[in-house]
Amino acid sequence: MRARFIGFVTICFVAGCGGAALSDFTSEADNFKAKMPGTPKQQTQSVKGFSVKTYTVESRDGGMIVSVTDMSSIIPPGESDEKIQDRLDGSQAGAVGNIGASLINSQKRTLGKHSGREFSANLPNNKGKMRSRIYLVDRKLYQVMVIGTASHADSANATGFLESFALLK
Repeated sequence: MRARFIGFVTICFVAGCGGAALSDFTSEADNFKAKMPGTPKQQTQSVKGFSVKTYTVESRDGGMIVSVTDMSSIIPPGESDEKIQDRLDGSQAGAVGNIGASLINSQKRTLGKHSGREFSANLPNNKGKMRSRIYLVDRKLYQVMVIGTASHADSANATGFLESFALLK
């Protein structure tokens, strides 16, 4: 029995049972870097009048996404911390509500001097899980998200991806 277990662990180590290895990705244009399990597909679209650029890597179990939303049309320079907190709460509620998910937990966090939220949610009909971090940086909203099966969302790769997100300057 022990020999089978050691063999399984060896196969997983060599074959990568935890998913593709994370490698560095940098977007100079959107001022961030993150470790992702492959080269992300980039897409820009207009959502409710906002320009949203997404960087996505998908697998059979889910995806890892960084989205950058330019909110300069509604956020004035020097906005109060109270209003920033309201915007983060609204962004979190929208991210969860737009897909019909149910919030599991949420906490405030920061990225350097920038305010943010970290939260997780169960997808509808127990179809999986979402883990996300959002940050309001000047007048851009960054969302760093893992979505898919619960094992994908809770994997070491997912945590590594979320932890690796950083601004370039």
